Amino acid sequence: MKTYKICIIFVILFSLLIVGINTEGDTPKKECKDYFNVSTCNECQKELWDSWSNPSSCGFFIRLIMNIIEDYGNAAEHNHLVPYNVTPYYEAVKETCDEKFSCNYDEAESLWKKVEEKCPNELTTKVDWSADPSTLDRTVTGAYATVIFYYFGIPDHDFMCLKTSNGELCGIETTKPFIKWLKEKIPEGKFRPSYDHKYVYKEDGTRIEIPREL
Repeated sequence: MKTYKICIIFVILFSLLIVGINTEGDTPKKECKDYFNVSTCNECQKELWDSWSNPSSCGFFIRLIMNIIEDYGNAAEHNHLVPYNVTPYYEAVKETCDEKFSCNYDEAESLWKKVEEKCPNELTTKVDWSADPSTLDRTVTGAYATVIFYYFGIPDHDFMCLKTSNGELCGIETTKPFIKWLKEKIPEGKFRPSYDHKYVYKEDGTRIEIPREL
């Protein structure tokens, strides 16, 4: 059961990574108000921005995403960014797993409770997780994601950085079937997976159901 939960949270968060890479492009937003597209960030948005700008070791996936953005940005600068070039993602996984990881339950709990304290409205907002991610409120999804990142930070790290029998990191090996399927269904590489990993939305809004075995 524990392994099952870790795998489920992994595919959800991997979808978050793909959504971020495809919608945000190569350059991360420099300020809170730019990312959330507001004139002034509210308390929740400030807390989320601070959590992501200077992530604790407990936020393993936050650190991974930051490394992914940096590695994809570097690839784009050298004209190495083409559809389904997952090399920067693989490099980011290895880089993040090589970083020092120090986190305990009490520290993680204090971090996600800070988000809960600052984002009570967002975290009680009903969300259709099967919807096109581009139609969802970024603050609401960001609040849920950040709590999840901290809550599962330790098992996320342990799972992603575990090596398979062939010596590959699980964080790399587990993504390969999904990427292969995407290449066949959407060769142009423009897509947005739903947060619950049930559908992929093409650039024109067309929805394709993701096979359950993936």
